[in-house]
Amino acid sequence: MRNPRSFRRLLVAAAVLMSASAAVVVPPAAAAPDDTVVTVTGGPISGRHANGIVEYLGVPFAAPTSGENRFAPPQPVAPWTGVPATHAHGPQCPQASPAPFGLAVQESSEDCLSIDIYVPENSAGAVLPVMVWIYGGAFVLGSNAQYDSPDRLVREDKVIVAIPNYRVGPFGFLALPELADSTGGITGTYGTLDQQAALRWIQENAAAFGGDPGNVTLFGESAGGMSVCTQLASPLARGLFHRAIIQSGSCARSPLSPPDSELAFQRSADYAASLGCRDPHTRLNCLRALPVGKLLDSPSAELHSMAVAWSPVQDGVVLTSAPEQALAAGAARDMPLLVGSNADEGATFIALLDYLKGMIPDESDYLAWAQELFGDNAARFCANTRQSISPPRSRRRRRCSPTDSSRAQHCSLPRPRVPVGPRSGNTASTKRRSVRTRCFPAPFTRPNFLTCSPSCSASRSRFPRQATSSPAASSRAGHVSPTPAIR
Repeated sequence: MRNPRSFRRLLVAAAVLMSASAAVVVPPAAAAPDDTVVTVTGGPISGRHANGIVEYLGVPFAAPTSGENRFAPPQPVAPWTGVPATHAHGPQCPQASPAPFGLAVQESSEDCLSIDIYVPENSAGAVLPVMVWIYGGAFVLGSNAQYDSPDRLVREDKVIVAIPNYRVGPFGFLALPELADSTGGITGTYGTLDQQAALRWIQENAAAFGGDPGNVTLFGESAGGMSVCTQLASPLARGLFHRAIIQSGSCARSPLSPPDSELAFQRSADYAASLGCRDPHTRLNCLRALPVGKLLDSPSAELHSMAVAWSPVQDGVVLTSAPEQALAAGAARDMPLLVGSNADEGATFIALLDYLKGMIPDESDYLAWAQELFGDNAARFCANTRQSISPPRSRRRRRCSPTDSSRAQHCSLPRPRVPVGPRSGNTASTKRRSVRTRCFPAPFTRPNFLTCSPSCSASRSRFPRQATSSPAASSRAGHVSPTPAIR
């Protein structure tokens, strides 16, 4: 048997060695620093690398617009703690869904004033041009999440693209005398002020991303194009941008043009009364107390037709004149300005106003739209349209068949009785009728896209794509149609 004393010594020595080895701590490898972290108004943020660029999505640029901030100019964003990861789009501003049964296509919230920033990689210390995109949607729809990433424009042309949210519908353009009295005359231009707040945010923070605050291009499509027009006309936007691109948004004689305050007051008063807020002394508090869903429960908040119920207002402060008059007076005299229309854009409205609602438009619907939009000039417009798009006589009566898969674009077939919704925004009544439907001539829609019936060609029964109405497409658009866009 071994000596007990020697055995105890061995145990003590082993314990000492084990303690020493436990005390030796190998430090972990140092984590690589996040090269996307930048500090902006409110605090630091981190982005993500994607498709050869760096994305910062859902960055707040103003405070939530609920409570007392509803129907009011945007307020400064509150500072935050930590370094939030800005990897996902923020919610869209409240709006009525164009989808059937009110199905939401994106989360919405009154805490919606966020901006998406797309930056070329390795831009630290650079001085890059900045392009700010304003989305369309007839001033009742839209968000900065509705377009694909402009990664090609950013990556290949070495520019920074910023896309802010702004309030739409009554949330962005409600105009009442009591609102004007409480804000120094500002009323019906909250969506316009949201855009200006985003442009000021760009001025303050462009350098953090490697951008040049002295080289900012403002561009937009449809209602976004008209938004560019209104910013050109607004004295409060002076110096916030230096170039402008207007896509399918005429600054003159457009349904999207800003109404005067008298007309806007009447529209907004009628809207408030329809929601039970009739008393001028209490209706503002009444409207601010209503839930979002109730405020959207109005035909005027929905996209029923190409007639416009909500748009920026000539309030005498944010907008002192209509864009047409402002431009005539030289508002853009020293500014590079590019104006054009997107080819075949009217097909998008066929998809939104009819197919998405389960209706198939025919030629009489097209004539009704022309009458609604052009009034006394409708006959002249239709005559010019027929001359430019009338198909050859031999192709006008080509019959469709359920199995037809040819490339023909002009055919006729009987169709069943279908509900036809009104075009005025009044949803109180509908009617049924039986008609024979002809496919619209090709220039009215996109090539090989039949509007007569999905049964004409299953291979072509799909929604059309907009031709050049996104920031990504703008960089590579090679064709601008002279045809006036229809709103």
